[in-house]
Amino acid sequence: GFVNDLQIFELGGGGPRMNIQDATGNVGIGPNGVASYRLDVEHAGGTGIRSRSTASFSVIDIDAASGDAALRLQSAGVTQWNIRNNPTVGFVNDLQIFELGGGGPRMNIQDATGNVGIGPNGVASYRLDVEHAGGTGIRSRSTASFSVVDIDAFSGDAAVRFYKAGVGQWNTRNNPITNDYQIFELGGGGERLRIEDGTGKVNIGGDLNVGGTLTKGAGAFKIDHPLDPANKYLVHSFVESPDMMNIYNGNIVTDANGKAIVPLPDYFEALNMEFRYQLTVMGQFAQAIVSNEISGNKFEIMTDKPNVKVSWQVTGVRHDAYANAHRIPNSIAKEPKNVGKYIHPELYNQPVTKGIYNSGGDDVTGTSLISKTPVVSKAKVVDNSGSVAPTTVAKPVENKLDNSGSVADTKVDKAVVKPVDISGSVAPVTEKKVETKLVPSNSVNSTNTTVKPADVPVQQPVENKKANTIQPVNIVTNPVLQMKTTGINGDLLNGSAQSKEVVNGNKLPEVKIDNSKQVKLEDVPASVVNPTTKSPDVPTQSGEKAKTKSKD
Repeated sequence: GFVNDLQIFELGGGGPRMNIQDATGNVGIGPNGVASYRLDVEHAGGTGIRSRSTASFSVIDIDAASGDAALRLQSAGVTQWNIRNNPTVGFVNDLQIFELGGGGPRMNIQDATGNVGIGPNGVASYRLDVEHAGGTGIRSRSTASFSVVDIDAFSGDAAVRFYKAGVGQWNTRNNPITNDYQIFELGGGGERLRIEDGTGKVNIGGDLNVGGTLTKGAGAFKIDHPLDPANKYLVHSFVESPDMMNIYNGNIVTDANGKAIVPLPDYFEALNMEFRYQLTVMGQFAQAIVSNEISGNKFEIMTDKPNVKVSWQVTGVRHDAYANAHRIPNSIAKEPKNVGKYIHPELYNQPVTKGIYNSGGDDVTGTSLISKTPVVSKAKVVDNSGSVAPTTVAKPVENKLDNSGSVADTKVDKAVVKPVDISGSVAPVTEKKVETKLVPSNSVNSTNTTVKPADVPVQQPVENKKANTIQPVNIVTNPVLQMKTTGINGDLLNGSAQSKEVVNGNKLPEVKIDNSKQVKLEDVPASVVNPTTKSPDVPTQSGEKAKTKSKD
């Protein structure tokens, strides 16, 4: 499967390190040497490819000729995600995160504007534009304490606007003039509710409907003063009672017999109980009494004189179903968290920190609402259980390239050429010209350095040395092969005087190695480079072949 490929092989158990595929030129780095791509890197997890700079920036460029330039993410050979420049018309050159396998676009960063669009269409009309099919949108979720979304305006109002099918309906904002909090109806409605900055006073432009119990310190109404509406308000307090009381009143004149029947609403007795009466005679001195109490939603008044005008008032305590189920208690204990605190601490000579609504705790206001400085979370322990964990990965299955996705050649409109911003990582770098020293292709040095012939030291003639190792500097010296070569009679064939002795009546040729010259590997006997290789047959005078033995 790898015949005629060029392979770099580490001896001593290392195995294959790199494979250059025959015919295609694909390069495979790893123990298996598979090269389905132009560069195919296989590893056991933990480390893969790194572009590391020791001085300034570091760049990896993915440059496509006509289609999209993409970085595809796979799981066990199956493509999952794609990060690319968008080739789609209308989004050309936008950065896009695309889910392969039918998911489609997930996020788009708009070219030129930098707007970010999240959603299947990638539209980015805003700095952040989130599109979804309903049900879920944006969440800021805290797993410990409070969670904050800040809307910080430079000079105008900071607002959250509510739309329906693209049409603005409501606006909740800080008033840009007064910094009051305001709920504003768009489309001509105007201000509907305002909370005054500094005082906390609430102003409601319409009716206030309260479905439950309304708790307040005091009640009042405020209107334009009828005598000076342009300059004054008229303020009246509400009537308060420990009971859930209803009040009914009116005026009536007794007849010639001194009697009058006072009618009440038809729901009176269904709504009220515990009736109380007040009568006041007007215009003359006379006596008035309730001659018959309420029955059938009416009662009778009698005066000691005829034709007397009487002002009457009747009260009742509510006993309808809701009132009976939600009777208002007159005195209740404070909640445990509010014991020792006050609604208005300043009225009791207590500090503001003892206020129930101003304590700065999380009971009402919340710490996040009074904090002026963002809270910095503590550093988290790095979770190495994910993709960066060193994991033994099974041998991946070789897959064919999937061209059905985003990296398939797509005909796109011609992109607008923009001037290159050389202030960042793509700035052209002026590199020093490297002086290349040529070394013969058959010369290898174990230190991986370039060696010129003139740099080779002059060696002493081999016959003057008593060495049993052939180790010229310009032949592979790592690892050093220790070997001894003997003849049939056990003579050492190492260039010494013994190499001149006769084998079967013939003198062996004298072997000398000139270390001042570069020697081609193919010119060196195989038995010298690899001691496990059999020595060549030595011819004899009779034409027979003598064989040598090798010892480890």
